[in-house]
Amino acid sequence: MLTIRKANRDDAFDAWDIRKTSVHAACAEHYPRAALSADSTSRCMFLIRRHMNKPRRKPEMLQRPTEIQIESTRLLIKPFTASDADATFACITPSLTRHMAWETPASRQDFDEVWQSWIPSIDDGSDYVFAIRHRADGSFLGLAGLHRVRMESPELGIWIREDRHRNGFGREAVTAVAQWATRTIGCASFTYPVAEENRSSRHIAESLGGVIVESRVTPKYTSCVYRIPRRPVTNQV
Repeated sequence: MLTIRKANRDDAFDAWDIRKTSVHAACAEHYPRAALSADSTSRCMFLIRRHMNKPRRKPEMLQRPTEIQIESTRLLIKPFTASDADATFACITPSLTRHMAWETPASRQDFDEVWQSWIPSIDDGSDYVFAIRHRADGSFLGLAGLHRVRMESPELGIWIREDRHRNGFGREAVTAVAQWATRTIGCASFTYPVAEENRSSRHIAESLGGVIVESRVTPKYTSCVYRIPRRPVTNQV
Protein backbone atom coordinates (compact mmCIF):
# COMPACT_ATOMS: atom_id res chain seq x y z
CA MET A 1 0.00 0.00 0.00
CA LEU A 2 1.41 3.41 -0.99
CA THR A 3 1.16 6.32 1.44
CA ILE A 4 1.70 9.89 0.23
CA ARG A 5 2.13 12.75 2.67
CA LYS A 6 3.86 16.09 2.93
CA ALA A 7 7.60 15.61 3.41
CA ASN A 8 9.20 16.76 6.63
CA ARG A 9 12.77 17.17 7.84
CA ASP A 10 12.82 13.63 9.28
CA ASP A 11 12.79 12.37 5.66
CA ALA A 12 16.12 14.06 4.86
CA PHE A 13 18.32 11.03 5.29
CA ASP A 14 16.07 8.73 3.19
CA ALA A 15 15.97 11.38 0.46
CA TRP A 16 19.74 11.69 0.65
CA ASP A 17 20.17 7.95 0.08
CA ILE A 18 17.91 8.05 -3.01
CA ARG A 19 19.64 11.10 -4.44
CA LYS A 20 23.10 9.67 -3.80
CA THR A 21 22.21 6.45 -5.63
CA SER A 22 20.85 8.28 -8.69
CA VAL A 23 23.81 10.67 -8.87
CA HIS A 24 26.31 7.83 -8.65
CA ALA A 25 24.52 5.89 -11.39
CA ALA A 26 24.42 8.85 -13.76
CA CYS A 27 27.98 10.06 -13.22
CA ALA A 28 29.90 6.86 -12.52
CA GLU A 29 31.54 6.88 -15.96
CA HIS A 30 32.77 10.46 -15.62
CA TYR A 31 33.90 10.97 -11.99
CA PRO A 32 35.69 8.90 -9.31
CA ARG A 33 33.28 7.29 -6.85
CA ALA A 34 35.06 8.88 -3.87
CA ALA A 35 34.51 12.37 -5.30
CA LEU A 36 30.82 11.72 -5.87
CA SER A 37 30.36 10.43 -2.31
CA ALA A 38 32.10 13.45 -0.81
CA ASP A 39 30.00 15.89 -2.86
CA SER A 40 26.62 14.34 -2.03
CA THR A 41 27.54 13.99 1.65
CA SER A 42 28.61 17.63 2.00
CA ARG A 43 25.44 18.89 0.29
CA CYS A 44 23.20 16.79 2.53
CA MET A 45 24.98 17.93 5.71
CA PHE A 46 24.58 21.57 4.60
CA LEU A 47 20.82 21.18 4.17
CA ILE A 48 20.37 19.36 7.48
CA ARG A 49 22.36 21.98 9.41
CA ARG A 50 20.32 24.75 7.76
CA HIS A 51 17.04 23.14 8.84
CA MET A 52 18.36 22.47 12.36
CA ASN A 53 19.04 26.21 12.80
CA LYS A 54 15.75 27.41 11.33
CA PRO A 55 13.50 29.22 13.83
CA ARG A 56 10.35 27.28 14.65
CA ARG A 57 6.99 28.94 15.14
CA LYS A 58 6.53 29.86 18.80
CA PRO A 59 4.05 27.51 20.49
CA GLU A 60 0.78 29.18 21.35
CA MET A 61 0.90 28.03 24.95
CA LEU A 62 3.67 26.69 27.17
CA GLN A 63 3.39 25.30 30.65
CA ARG A 64 4.47 27.47 33.53
CA PRO A 65 7.71 26.19 35.13
CA THR A 66 5.83 25.26 38.30
CA GLU A 67 3.51 23.06 36.21
CA ILE A 68 6.31 21.07 34.55
CA GLN A 69 7.15 17.71 36.10
CA ILE A 70 8.83 15.07 33.96
CA GLU A 71 8.90 11.55 35.38
CA SER A 72 10.62 8.37 34.27
CA THR A 73 11.06 4.99 35.94
CA ARG A 74 13.64 6.27 38.43
CA LEU A 75 13.80 10.04 37.93
CA LEU A 76 11.88 13.19 38.76
CA ILE A 77 12.89 16.13 36.54
CA LYS A 78 11.75 19.72 37.14
CA PRO A 79 12.87 23.18 36.00
CA PHE A 80 15.76 24.50 38.08
CA THR A 81 14.89 26.74 41.03
CA ALA A 82 16.85 28.45 43.78
CA SER A 83 16.27 25.44 46.02
CA ASP A 84 18.49 23.33 43.70
CA ALA A 85 21.47 25.67 43.87
CA ASP A 86 23.23 24.25 46.94
CA ALA A 87 23.14 20.65 45.71
CA THR A 88 24.17 21.65 42.19
CA PHE A 89 27.18 23.72 43.26
CA ALA A 90 28.40 20.94 45.56
CA CYS A 91 28.57 18.50 42.62
CA ILE A 92 30.43 20.71 40.10
CA THR A 93 34.11 19.72 39.98
CA PRO A 94 36.99 20.35 37.53
CA SER A 95 36.96 16.69 36.51
CA LEU A 96 33.23 16.90 35.76
CA THR A 97 33.57 20.02 33.60
CA ARG A 98 36.58 18.90 31.54
CA HIS A 99 34.16 17.76 28.83
CA MET A 100 31.70 20.64 29.30
CA ALA A 101 31.54 23.87 27.31
CA TRP A 102 31.67 25.82 30.58
CA GLU A 103 34.18 25.95 33.42
CA THR A 104 33.86 25.23 37.14
CA PRO A 105 32.61 28.39 38.92
CA ALA A 106 35.37 29.97 40.96
CA SER A 107 33.05 30.63 43.91
CA ARG A 108 29.50 30.19 45.11
CA GLN A 109 28.89 33.84 44.29
CA ASP A 110 29.95 33.21 40.69
CA PHE A 111 27.60 30.22 40.47
CA ASP A 112 24.73 32.26 41.90
CA GLU A 113 25.16 34.71 39.02
CA VAL A 114 25.08 31.80 36.57
CA TRP A 115 21.93 30.10 37.82
CA GLN A 116 20.11 33.39 38.32
CA SER A 117 20.68 34.11 34.61
CA TRP A 118 18.81 30.88 33.76
CA ILE A 119 15.55 31.84 35.47
CA PRO A 120 14.16 34.41 32.96
CA SER A 121 14.61 31.99 30.04
CA ILE A 122 13.00 29.17 32.02
CA ASP A 123 10.09 31.44 32.89
CA ASP A 124 9.45 32.47 29.27
CA GLY A 125 9.95 28.95 27.91
CA SER A 126 12.83 29.79 25.58
CA ASP A 127 15.54 27.77 27.33
CA TYR A 128 15.27 25.16 30.08
CA VAL A 129 17.65 23.88 32.73
CA PHE A 130 16.19 20.95 34.65
CA ALA A 131 17.20 19.55 38.03
CA ILE A 132 17.29 15.75 38.06
CA ARG A 133 16.41 13.95 41.29
CA HIS A 134 15.87 10.33 42.24
CA ARG A 135 12.21 9.52 42.66
CA ALA A 136 12.82 7.14 45.57
CA ASP A 137 14.67 9.49 47.94
CA GLY A 138 14.77 12.91 46.25
CA SER A 139 18.57 12.94 46.05
CA PHE A 140 20.09 15.35 43.55
CA LEU A 141 21.66 13.63 40.50
CA GLY A 142 22.53 16.37 38.00
CA LEU A 143 21.18 18.80 35.44
CA ALA A 144 19.62 18.41 32.00
CA GLY A 145 19.24 21.15 29.43
CA LEU A 146 16.83 21.88 26.60
CA HIS A 147 18.28 24.94 24.91
CA ARG A 148 17.18 27.15 22.01
CA VAL A 149 13.66 25.80 22.38
CA ARG A 150 12.21 27.96 19.60
CA MET A 151 14.54 26.60 16.95
CA GLU A 152 13.58 23.69 14.69
CA SER A 153 16.03 21.41 16.49
CA PRO A 154 16.53 22.37 20.16
CA GLU A 155 19.77 21.41 21.87
CA LEU A 156 19.89 18.72 24.55
CA GLY A 157 22.48 18.66 27.31
CA ILE A 158 23.18 16.55 30.39
CA TRP A 159 25.53 16.06 33.30
CA ILE A 160 25.29 13.61 36.18
CA ARG A 161 27.20 13.94 39.45
CA GLU A 162 30.38 11.89 39.38
CA ASP A 163 29.54 9.55 42.27
CA ARG A 164 26.37 8.41 40.43
CA HIS A 165 27.93 7.66 37.05
CA ARG A 166 27.49 4.26 35.35
CA ASN A 167 23.89 3.84 36.50
CA GLY A 168 22.19 4.87 33.23
CA PHE A 169 20.74 8.06 34.73
CA GLY A 170 22.08 10.24 31.91
CA ARG A 171 20.36 8.31 29.14
CA GLU A 172 17.14 8.01 31.15
CA ALA A 173 17.07 11.76 31.79
CA VAL A 174 17.83 12.76 28.18
CA THR A 175 15.18 10.35 26.90
CA ALA A 176 12.56 11.69 29.32
CA VAL A 177 13.28 15.34 28.44
CA ALA A 178 13.21 14.58 24.70
CA GLN A 179 9.88 12.77 25.02
CA TRP A 180 8.42 15.67 26.98
CA ALA A 181 9.67 18.14 24.36
CA THR A 182 8.27 16.02 21.52
CA ARG A 183 4.86 15.84 23.18
CA THR A 184 4.60 19.34 24.68
CA ILE A 185 6.59 21.58 22.34
CA GLY A 186 6.37 19.57 19.13
CA CYS A 187 10.11 19.28 18.46
CA ALA A 188 10.90 17.46 15.21
CA SER A 189 14.45 16.57 16.22
CA PHE A 190 17.23 17.55 18.61
CA THR A 191 20.88 18.51 18.42
CA TYR A 192 23.34 17.09 20.92
CA PRO A 193 26.87 18.56 20.96
CA VAL A 194 29.45 16.53 22.89
CA ALA A 195 33.23 16.45 23.23
CA GLU A 196 34.80 13.83 20.95
CA GLU A 197 36.56 12.22 23.92
CA ASN A 198 33.41 11.96 26.03
CA ARG A 199 32.53 8.42 25.03
CA SER A 200 29.84 7.90 27.66
CA SER A 201 27.90 10.97 26.54
CA ARG A 202 28.35 10.07 22.88
CA HIS A 203 26.91 6.65 23.65
CA ILE A 204 23.74 8.35 24.95
CA ALA A 205 23.25 10.15 21.63
CA GLU A 206 23.99 7.04 19.57
CA SER A 207 21.66 4.87 21.65
CA LEU A 208 18.85 7.32 20.83
CA GLY A 209 19.48 7.11 17.09
CA GLY A 210 21.79 10.12 16.92
CA VAL A 211 23.82 10.72 13.75
CA ILE A 212 26.83 13.05 13.56
CA VAL A 213 26.03 16.03 11.30
CA GLU A 214 28.77 18.47 12.23
CA SER A 215 32.13 18.84 13.95
CA ARG A 216 33.07 21.96 15.92
CA VAL A 217 36.49 23.07 17.15
CA THR A 218 36.55 25.17 20.33
CA PRO A 219 39.47 26.39 22.46
CA LYS A 220 38.61 23.66 24.96
CA TYR A 221 38.02 20.61 22.75
CA THR A 222 36.69 19.31 19.44
CA SER A 223 33.03 18.35 19.59
CA CYS A 224 30.71 16.14 17.57
CA VAL A 225 27.20 17.45 16.95
CA TYR A 226 24.57 14.72 16.77
CA ARG A 227 21.10 14.95 15.30
CA ILE A 228 18.67 12.90 17.41
CA PRO A 229 15.22 12.17 15.95
CA ARG A 230 12.08 13.05 17.90
CA ARG A 231 11.23 10.54 20.58
CA PRO A 232 8.23 8.19 20.56
CA VAL A 233 5.92 9.30 23.36
CA THR A 234 5.40 6.64 26.03
CA ASN A 235 4.24 6.65 29.63
CA GLN A 236 7.52 5.42 31.08
CA VAL A 237 11.21 5.58 30.19
